[in-house]
Amino acid sequence: MQTLRLPTRALLHHRGCTVTVDCVWCMGQVETLDHLLCTCSVSSLMWIWINTGLGTKASFVSIQDLISYLMDVAAGENVSKVYAQSVLMYAAWGVWKAHNASVFHGRAVVLKEVLFMAFQQAEERIDGC
Repeated sequence: MQTLRLPTRALLHHRGCTVTVDCVWCMGQVETLDHLLCTCSVSSLMWIWINTGLGTKASFVSIQDLISYLMDVAAGENVSKVYAQSVLMYAAWGVWKAHNASVFHGRAVVLKEVLFMAFQQAEERIDGC
């Protein structure tokens, strides 16, 4: 499997850019991809809410955990596997987009927006099939 190389602060710092390595949201934690998408206080809360909405039991400490879970997700009683995978995928993408909006535009993250978009995009994907 190929390693994801999204330009987090830790990766930019490693490449020689003059940036702080602190997470833009929870300050004090090194902003790696694993942190940003899985263990950051912001994304962790989002995964808890998604678990509630999908009836899943996802817990991630790394992007590899997230990808593995996407492949084997066991959705809740009234949720299809494809729908659950779509929600998780769109949620991770939404976190990345919200992160960039925070960094480049100073916008505060609004988890409800990320969640709404993830569920909406997943429904549109399922309806389009």
